[in-house]
Amino acid sequence: MQRLLPLFFTFVLVVGLGAAPLHAQSSALANVQKAAQAGQWDRVLSLTKNIRSTGSEAGGLHLLRAFAFMQMGKADSAAACAQRSMDAAPDLLQAWLLKSEAQRAAGSADAALATLESCVQRFPDSARATFALGVAYARDGRCEDAITPLEETMFRRPEQTAAASQLAECYLKLERFPEAADLFGRLLDVDPGNTAFRLAMAEALLRLQRYDSVIAVLQPMRTTTPVDPRALAPLGYAYQQAKRFDDAVSVLTELTTLAPDDGTAFYNLGSAQYDAGDRQSAIRSFKTAVKLQPNLGEAWFNMALAYTDEGFVEEAVRAFRRAAILVPAKAMECYQSIGVIYRKTGNIDEALAAHDRAIAFGKDVSKPYASKGHTYLEASRYEEARALLEQTLQRFPDDDEILYPLAIAYMRLGQLAEAQAIADTLEKRNPTYGEDLRMQLRK
Repeated sequence: MQRLLPLFFTFVLVVGLGAAPLHAQSSALANVQKAAQAGQWDRVLSLTKNIRSTGSEAGGLHLLRAFAFMQMGKADSAAACAQRSMDAAPDLLQAWLLKSEAQRAAGSADAALATLESCVQRFPDSARATFALGVAYARDGRCEDAITPLEETMFRRPEQTAAASQLAECYLKLERFPEAADLFGRLLDVDPGNTAFRLAMAEALLRLQRYDSVIAVLQPMRTTTPVDPRALAPLGYAYQQAKRFDDAVSVLTELTTLAPDDGTAFYNLGSAQYDAGDRQSAIRSFKTAVKLQPNLGEAWFNMALAYTDEGFVEEAVRAFRRAAILVPAKAMECYQSIGVIYRKTGNIDEALAAHDRAIAFGKDVSKPYASKGHTYLEASRYEEARALLEQTLQRFPDDDEILYPLAIAYMRLGQLAEAQAIADTLEKRNPTYGEDLRMQLRK
């Protein structure tokens, strides 16, 4: 509110005090202004206590009183004075704006918004009115409603960076990422040192999967002193998605140095190391991540994948079980992976138990049933494989992941005609499966 003070005094100085002599006007205003600039709000109220004038003169004085009450934290009194200012001088825009702020400060957000909506109707060509309304909508989470008044403000005042910034934020929240990226880019051209604009633009570009652009936007923040750690995680992710894994590891290693107690930072580093093919380093980073944040389910899941690749069976199984608890959405995948691990190590009973857990978490998808079918095949339990897969095929007709192992079961049981029929079907829509089945049928 302090930045509005000169506007109020400028208004009063321009309109004057009506019929009062010029020296009286200057003296009265000078005293009020001096008191306000000194923060002597009681004196401002005392000097403006008896307002006998009318019209713009009274409007200006009531406005000063409203401002003083706002500075003293008396929002209800401020709103009442602002209303008196509006009654005396209906065309005094500042009074409408201050009344809205006072109403909001008093806890009447709906009334504050209604005041601004009326204000825009009364001052349809005012950029300040449309800006205030747009900000109010955005403040209330009504970004869709905020767009039009903010766009109108920018049309009238294209140099108004505050309006552009608020509009860009609304675009971002509404997932209108192209508009957000473009507008934040223009703001950044005006103010290259604004880290908030730079980070927001990078966020929009990330959502657009424009990873090279993200790198170009965020890389300059890596050269600042001190380095802003907020730039490093999205920059590392952009490098990772651009398959520049060494750069990703470098950036994210720097992040863990700046944020040694941040488990998420170590998780991101581990993910980059995993993608770079350095499974051992990835495991170390994931272990640090879960030590710092034991409930970081994604870190447990990715650590399990790294353990699996490195052949650490029991460690992988434990990590998958932990991830299944912490990330229910991945529970099916976790238990399916456990089933595959046990299948490959010959622990068929444990594998089948894991597949059953996977099916319990993913009854509406075919993948865990197909995986259990493969385990039956691996154990040469062909009848059980056929029974399971035929039953599953009734729920998922023409599912390639079910048809492929079912064809193998048919071959092992000597039902070559049935296997051939599936091979013919798959050859048309899944050449990899179709060709593999034909090769097996030729043997």
